Amino acid sequence: MEWIIGIFSGIISSLIIILTGSYLIPLLKGFFENTIKISGRYMAETKNPSGNMQHYELIIKQFGNKLKASLAVETINKKAPFVVFKLKGSIKDRLVLLHGRAKNNKYVTSNSYLLEVKKGGNSLIGKKLWFSKTNDTVESFDIEYIRKKTY
Repeated sequence: MEWIIGIFSGIISSLIIILTGSYLIPLLKGFFENTIKISGRYMAETKNPSGNMQHYELIIKQFGNKLKASLAVETINKKAPFVVFKLKGSIKDRLVLLHGRAKNNKYVTSNSYLLEVKKGGNSLIGKKLWFSKTNDTVESFDIEYIRKKTY
């Protein structure tokens, strides 16, 4: 009878060690690595490669290292429609990667961002990449988003 309890205890101990190593440790590691919280509302204004001034509003929701975002783009000096994008991505250390498409099917375009978190999460600086149907090419430009305070 004692040898059955010994075998059973060994199996239970082995399972605890395996589960702790493969599930719990990465979960805790992800929790402690991503101490920078970037949830919030960010704004940017920049001139796109076509020369048009654009205003960007990026709203990010953070769930651990996973990100969901909504991006509204308004072309200021051109009669262009207001376009809203739904983005998904992740944060690792200080790097943010976001990718998504326009919410409506009229604008079949894809946007990607590679941004670095600066100033404790109050600034996101990096590159915007997208496929231009007009030029039939992949285009990019530098962009800086500044977090807006919410009261």
